[in-house]
Parts: sequence; structure tokens; C-alpha cells
Amino acid sequence: MIFAKPTRHGAGIIIHGDYSDLTNLYESVCNLAENSVHEVIVGEFTLGLAHEIRKAYEGKPEQHEFKREFLGSETDTYFPFQELWPNFLMQLAILRWVAGFPTHE
Repeated sequence: MIFAKPTRHGAGIIIHGDYSDLTNLYESVCNLAENSVHEVIVGEFTLGLAHEIRKAYEGKPEQHEFKREFLGSETDTYFPFQELWPNFLMQLAILRWVAGFPTHE
């Protein structure tokens, strides 16, 4: 499960996800960015988001354990990463726009 919350001062967003969710998100972002017919527009700006996601699931910044309240006493490890709102919204808009076009494949 991926969930998000605003940063302490509201300037950005903290996105938490477990290992499998973040690896799937990373692969999706890379696939959209690298196979786009608009590679020049997507470029390194969107791959910066993929880099942050990869660093998160590798456990670089930090890890949090959350208790699954609806399934008993099990805990899951979630990996967070932060993005500033302007960057995240632009990256998300570009990925959404690129997803609407056919790929090279």
C-alpha cells in the first residue's frame, strides 16, 4: 500500500510504500519515461522521481514500521521519500500526459 502525507511545513509530500509497491512504481515511472515518444520533454526531470523512489526502497534515507491494525499484530516496513510540491506535481502531470501516447514498442 502506498500512502502520502504533507511534510511538516507543508512545502512537500512524503510518500510511504513497502518494498514491492515502490519497486512496481519505480518500474512504471521508468517505463513511461524511457519508452515515451516525447523523450526530450520527459527526460531527466521525471527520472529524478524514479531515482528518489529507488533510493527509498533501497532503504537509504530511513525506514518506518507500521502496525497492520486490520490484520492483527503484524508489522510492515515502509520506506518514505520526500518531494517538493511543485516538482512532484509537474512530474506527475508529465507522466500522466506521457501515459496517453503510444510507446515505441
